[in-house]
Amino acid sequence: MTNKQKMLYLKEKISGSQANIPVDKLLTVLVDSFSRRQIRKELDAGHITLNGRRVRRASQTARAGDLLELRCPDHRRSPEKRQLQPETLDPSHIIYQDDHTICLNKPPFLLSQASKNQNHPHVISVMQKLPGFQPQDLPEGLFLCHRLDKETSGVLLLASQPQQAEFLMNQFRERKTKKQYLALCHGIPADKEWKSTHFLSPIDKQTGNVRVVHSGGKKAVTSFRLLEAFPEHKLSLLSCSPDTGRGHQIRVQLEACGFSIVGDKRYGARKALPPSVESLISHHLLHARKLGFFPAAESPMLWVEAALPTSFQKVLDVLRTGKTHGK
Repeated sequence: MTNKQKMLYLKEKISGSQANIPVDKLLTVLVDSFSRRQIRKELDAGHITLNGRRVRRASQTARAGDLLELRCPDHRRSPEKRQLQPETLDPSHIIYQDDHTICLNKPPFLLSQASKNQNHPHVISVMQKLPGFQPQDLPEGLFLCHRLDKETSGVLLLASQPQQAEFLMNQFRERKTKKQYLALCHGIPADKEWKSTHFLSPIDKQTGNVRVVHSGGKKAVTSFRLLEAFPEHKLSLLSCSPDTGRGHQIRVQLEACGFSIVGDKRYGARKALPPSVESLISHHLLHARKLGFFPAAESPMLWVEAALPTSFQKVLDVLRTGKTHGK
């Protein structure tokens, strides 16, 4: 008896930034580790459809709102084996600690919370193994107070008591916290500063995507500021300060504004980058740089800042100097 063939199924509603891009090129962005050659094989086999009709040409493009679907045997290697591991987590990643609160500089690829795959490390499982953290020191365990996407790095807040966790989480719910992210984006905005307001759907349970909607969504507000422009490569470094905390908020809003984040595989089609930069991109370049919160009821707001991960910093070094890192 043979093992049942694992199937790959993709269902993607085309966004404005994905429109007018050849189907084979678009699918290399949407399907991890799929080459254009593999996609052409699936085209020949009739495994790719657009609005329910078979796509026959790799150069065929889609319009915004079209439904692109792929259903085929999954011949890819396990993404867990291919995917980069988190940067080494050590005590230096703890950037603030008091009796009941811990701030971690989360590296990219480290999950904020446990997933169905028990082999994937996540923040709490890794933190409990760090030198200096013994089970007797954390009798009630560690509690995650908010989340960052898997590939997003930066400030993550944890508590060592359930009461403190609830106190900190309430600050996020009541919008008392202040957050500032850094994002390297495609395109250069004409305005130095602007505020974007959109209504966003919940995260789709099948696709994992969030969409800008005209009704039924939740309000998302983010202030953006241009920090640095790289005209030669049509890239810009932005400061992003979200007033609300919707899932994938900054990523979706930047795509809607026409400035998708470099390396984002989910939002925004892949665009040309200089080889010296392309070779360094392993994750989307979004970093939670600063977090302002109240560690105790009577204390003033505390600001905690997380340094950029090495992977993000290398890209900026190349863009600023025109030289590969370390040369």
